Amino acid sequence: MSKKAKIFITLLLSCQWCLQVLAQDTSYYENGKIYLIETWVNAKREGLQKVYYRSGQLWEIGKWKNGMQTGVWKSYHENGKIEEIGRYRIDKYFGMWEECGKWKSYYENGKLRCVTKFKKNGDRKGKWREYYENGQLKSTSRYINGYLWGKCKYYNEKGKLVHEETCY
Repeated sequence: MSKKAKIFITLLLSCQWCLQVLAQDTSYYENGKIYLIETWVNAKREGLQKVYYRSGQLWEIGKWKNGMQTGVWKSYHENGKIEEIGRYRIDKYFGMWEECGKWKSYYENGKLRCVTKFKKNGDRKGKWREYYENGQLKSTSRYINGYLWGKCKYYNEKGKLVHEETCY
């Protein structure tokens, strides 16, 4: 085989591999602004993903690994303030992603909306606290192994306890 033929075959195989392995995808709104930027490797999402509102403001940012969400993910309200922040991990045994650690969500005014925790298997654990937009506590409950367990308390917008129940 000639040297030119070897070079041609090598280039052809290299290009075919590149096309198959890596694809940068950008989607747009009809107004021409970017909606989504993501990368695909071997037909699976990989690396950083950004999603935008029609206004161009960042909506969500996070990473993918082998087609599954991983690491810290953040979403934003259209006014630019954080809406939710939490972390995903990949379960190597089951081959799927799941929430883990502390997750927080916020109202558009920046005030805390709720806080919850997830165990490594994705089940909710510990205290769940939810707040009104004015900052007053709205409800408290407790999760054990992903299930509501014990006292659930509900408050009005002034902070007065209005209902209490036991969940098992």
